[in-house]
Amino acid sequence: MQKEKHARIFKVLMRAAAGFFAVALLFVNPAFALVNVYGVPDWVVPTITGPIDAVWEEIGRQGDPRGNEHLLQIVIERLFPGLRIENARISEGDLFLDLSFIGPPPGGWHIRFEQPDLVPELRAIFADDIGDATDILQAMIAALPVESLGWGGQAFQRSAAEILAERLPGWSPSFIFMQARDGSLEVSVRFHPLPPVVVAYSPRISSRTLPRILQAEISDDALEVLSSFIGLPGAWVSRHERAIEEMAGASLESKWASREMRGRVTVGITPDRVAPVDIRVESERYTLLGWAAVSIDSDARHPEIGIHLGRKTAPFPGWDMELYGEWIVRTNDLQVESRWGARWSTWLDIWVGAEIAYPGEDIWYRFWFDEILRKVYLWGRFNEDGDSTGALGWRFGENFSWELYYDSRDGDDVRIRLVGNL
Repeated sequence: MQKEKHARIFKVLMRAAAGFFAVALLFVNPAFALVNVYGVPDWVVPTITGPIDAVWEEIGRQGDPRGNEHLLQIVIERLFPGLRIENARISEGDLFLDLSFIGPPPGGWHIRFEQPDLVPELRAIFADDIGDATDILQAMIAALPVESLGWGGQAFQRSAAEILAERLPGWSPSFIFMQARDGSLEVSVRFHPLPPVVVAYSPRISSRTLPRILQAEISDDALEVLSSFIGLPGAWVSRHERAIEEMAGASLESKWASREMRGRVTVGITPDRVAPVDIRVESERYTLLGWAAVSIDSDARHPEIGIHLGRKTAPFPGWDMELYGEWIVRTNDLQVESRWGARWSTWLDIWVGAEIAYPGEDIWYRFWFDEILRKVYLWGRFNEDGDSTGALGWRFGENFSWELYYDSRDGDDVRIRLVGNL
């Protein structure tokens, strides 16, 4: 009789073990749960209920469940060391268990986060993302005894990883359980980036105040600054895109200031494996631009080369002003037309002004819409004699634009021009 009883216990344990591993692999509960568990943290309940339910179902098939509570206690102690039954009751065939842990380790548990290798500014953002996760995870694991680590550790890691995934998208946590000399236990949490990871940045420089020769130098500085952000997971970069853009812009501005220049840098990052970076650099003091233009559909209009040199000032707060000179040379006769004027920024990228053109000493009134739509601009000028000229342009690439160009002095024809920035 005793031999049959031991055989039955062994058989129940084997069935329970099978149920346990099935739950561990699938992380789902049985379709018809018969067991209700109380007294333990929620994150560990799914790990416990599956195997116990399998055991309880087997016990119910072999006799009166009320006479097998002792057998259930033995099974729980074998499957879940560190767990004990405080109270068990049966209601309409379902089992209700009040469980508890035997007690935490003497020195308790401690959670320690190890940040990945990041620049100081990003470390601060990473720490803000973690927030109170240390307290949350420590409260979760506080009651777990050492004896329960073998079966409860995996459940804790799974639940902790779900919590951290919401706070740190793109980072995969790994957990190391260690014992300190004072007897306390420590959970060290380390982070690794999940693909897709940013492996390189591709800066594209644009400016309406600086020539290409200076923009090329800024491009080299941009690659140096952006190298600090290589290796970051794309999902995390997307979440903190604005902050990272401001960091990169501030670093470039400081490099620019070291060359005794003042300017504004705005950065736009598109997270990807090779992330495009749009960098706009504008001087706060000077405008120095050069261009070459050629008409595509007309032989009458000769190619021209122009230079714009301006000095910015702000006579009143929020009232930007620029004194400028322009020199235009046409290739057919190499005659120089010079323009001397002043313009004011009325709103955003809209400028209005007046200038005197030589030869002739004619007064012209002028306006600029630097960007009426993305990459689209418009400018025009007219005088009191009824002459007018202007262009509607579309920028493509980093150095070129197409223009619909109009000049009333050339027979009111609209021409297509290709303009290249120098």
